[in-house]
Amino acid sequence: MNIHHMTGVDAVHKKLKLTGKGVKVGIIDTGVDYKHPAFAAPDATEGCFARYGKNCRVIHGWDFVGDAYTSLNTPVPDADPMDCNGHGTHVAGIVGGNGMNIKTGPQPLIPWIGVAPEIINMSLYGGPSFKNNPMPILGEKLIAHGMNIAGCAGNDGAQGVSMVADTALGDSATSVASFDNAYGSHYTVSYAGGKYPYSPSVAWGGARPINLPSSAILFPLLNKAGVLLDGCDPAAYTGLDVKGKVVLLFGDLTRCGSIGRGNIAKGLGVAGVLTVSTPFGMTLLSGVADLAMASLESRSGEAIIAAYKNPKNTLGWSKTVSTVLVEGGGAPADMSSYGALYYQLTKSKPSGLDVRRVFKNTATISKNWGSKTYTSAAKQGAGLINVWNALKTSAHVAPDHIDLLDSVNLRKSQQITIKNVGKTTETYTLSHTPADALNSYTKGNVFPHPRPIIEADFASVTFSAEKFKISAGKSVKATVHFAEPKAGNTAKFPLYSGYVVATPPTEGSPSVHVPYIGLKGDVRKIPIMDTDLGLPTLVVTQANGTVINIPTPDYVFDFKTVAPTAIVRYGSHTPNGTIRILDAKTKKFLGYVFTPYWGAAFGPTGRNTNLDANGMHDARQYDWRGEVWAADNATATVQLGSGSYNIVVASQKKLTKGVYPADYEVFDLGTVNVSA
Repeated sequence: MNIHHMTGVDAVHKKLKLTGKGVKVGIIDTGVDYKHPAFAAPDATEGCFARYGKNCRVIHGWDFVGDAYTSLNTPVPDADPMDCNGHGTHVAGIVGGNGMNIKTGPQPLIPWIGVAPEIINMSLYGGPSFKNNPMPILGEKLIAHGMNIAGCAGNDGAQGVSMVADTALGDSATSVASFDNAYGSHYTVSYAGGKYPYSPSVAWGGARPINLPSSAILFPLLNKAGVLLDGCDPAAYTGLDVKGKVVLLFGDLTRCGSIGRGNIAKGLGVAGVLTVSTPFGMTLLSGVADLAMASLESRSGEAIIAAYKNPKNTLGWSKTVSTVLVEGGGAPADMSSYGALYYQLTKSKPSGLDVRRVFKNTATISKNWGSKTYTSAAKQGAGLINVWNALKTSAHVAPDHIDLLDSVNLRKSQQITIKNVGKTTETYTLSHTPADALNSYTKGNVFPHPRPIIEADFASVTFSAEKFKISAGKSVKATVHFAEPKAGNTAKFPLYSGYVVATPPTEGSPSVHVPYIGLKGDVRKIPIMDTDLGLPTLVVTQANGTVINIPTPDYVFDFKTVAPTAIVRYGSHTPNGTIRILDAKTKKFLGYVFTPYWGAAFGPTGRNTNLDANGMHDARQYDWRGEVWAADNATATVQLGSGSYNIVVASQKKLTKGVYPADYEVFDLGTVNVSA
């Protein structure tokens, strides 16, 4: 598998003969289809659960919630971990599935689960938050008992910075993101001497190849200026003969989806639709029934349009898949998984911190697709895991990451410890590899850009010495001096990053590195509320759930049929996001807003996504019906009655002590009158 080559696993399998055999991994997920043939023991046709047979690869398991569980009912645990969803089986297959065991014909490689003393893998995604939330706190406690926690970073790369899931936010846990595979197996379409991979739509069958006759010729939908159109407007086809042809469209899905443009084209009798992805790669299209529809890479579309000169050129469709170098491959992506070979080699149970350190130290630092500079450490972390490097390294370096904080609190000098874990004396050379800076506030916006602007804002890094001679088994300490980038506007808070690298002279011994991240500017000044949208604001929630503006300044609420509602939209994290209720006359604090859905409005709060599932700006509505949480340490709510109250949205600024109101971004939403 090409992903094994990218991560050095193929070399570990071949040269070190390591397969992970005997290492136990506990997966917390949706369960496991333990009968799947990929979990089968040698000579068996299906897998088994240890409770029901011998030589079973799934040795332990427990269903903590029951097959019928939703967030709205009570968990009903049982002893059968059979998967009802498929995700857990997929994750287990990455860890413990063996496609070579399948002897009953082609089957998907998606197979395992249990409770284990060494590694816990969690793909659970609870949204962005803080490391002092329940999930990371639990992870830290497990790691303290010797376990290794691998949690997903989340799938919100398209939302911009500060959207890492809370699963692996603990100081000792491993946050695992994803890189796109550099290679892929795809059907191809040929045109004018070129061969181009494509991704069929879901409606077409996903893995089903397209097979159209040569009479289905290509027709790029171009405007008068020769620019490729997206096919979202039926008028774009006026006067054009596209019946029986394959229409080539611009693949930007932000204006209309694949279903809309597919239905338009199908209504005109086209034989098929090819969409050119943007900015690169191939897009998974939903598509429409009975229409050959697929996505092409950006570079493929450009090549095809450039070759669109001779009307005699025809499209040819492959019947089998080919292995191709994927556009955008090898660069950071969004998903996550983690391996277990390190434990087998060491024949020990190193702590979660030790395991995380060696994999971070030896990861492969990567670049964005088509870029000459290295991807920000805020995006790729320490880099793409490289198991071969982790097993062959002669050095460890601690800490495994450096947080420089902001300009006001800049940690200018940091000490690192380099340990020679090899068998001979080595001389390590220190160097600096800068990475991209990310700017989310380039236009004075208060809500971060979903796609941060990449800037060449590089820190200056020097060392107490550049070379260190270290005997086998010994350690030395080096001081690293940082100066923030000269480029970059402090008022726009760019995140700069890079890597401190220690390189040994011995051939075949990989270098080790430590990523660092800093923010140029005062982090206390980063806006928390999205005032660009006029938020926070106060509206009315009616008895039927509809929301309207407050009709008049002297409007009277009653908590039952009409409730005052605070709408908030967090553009940045806050250590303490509060909505406070004050007595309008005395200004006495009465408590925090409490709603059955959101609970008490205080405590660490993550930022909102850009858009919700309906394509609307994501925000939170607190419809207040008189309940308050009277104090941080309260044990129950208090119901307020008639009166006049001030609703105040106050969010603690980052890196402050939390003194109210000096350390808060405060918005007084005004007075509400209530007749209960």
